[in-house]
Amino acid sequence: PTASPTNAPAATATPLSTATPTIPPTPTSTPSNLVGNPGFEVNTSGWAGSTSATAVTRVADGHSGDFSAQVTNVTTGTSECNLNDSPNWVSTTAGGTYTGSLWVRGDVAGATLKLRFREYQGSTFKGSSTTQVALSTGWSLVTVSYAPVSPGLSTLDFNAYITGAPPNTCFYADDAVIIRQ
Repeated sequence: PTASPTNAPAATATPLSTATPTIPPTPTSTPSNLVGNPGFEVNTSGWAGSTSATAVTRVADGHSGDFSAQVTNVTTGTSECNLNDSPNWVSTTAGGTYTGSLWVRGDVAGATLKLRFREYQGSTFKGSSTTQVALSTGWSLVTVSYAPVSPGLSTLDFNAYITGAPPNTCFYADDAVIIRQ
């Protein structure tokens, strides 16, 4: 007997799986807070009243953390109370938009608090942006944004204020933030 050839099964190619390459997302960075003393947890360093009529003190009862700043009219008549970054947290501006925010409250509701950025090149006023909120006895967030007109040549002044505040009152502030985007 002669052996008959057997047909071996033909080899078939197994397709390789072709995975679509995944491109990792571009990481986004969270802008850092430019305020060096945002929560008044240790002291009021970097903040001042803009006139002798305003006292800025560290007190218990913060929005977050244990402390906040109390801004008080220390005169016997109505006056502007102003919490001012001193020296300015943004000493030299850069391109982009700056957003500043502050948590605020009052001993009594109703006063209008304004939050603003003012840009100066030396002593020359270049521009500003202001927003306002009616104070309540609970914490409220107020936010303002500003794009400098002279980036690289100017500074930003950041402050919160109430005009016509009665004696021995004004507002509380906490958790200050300035970011640039």
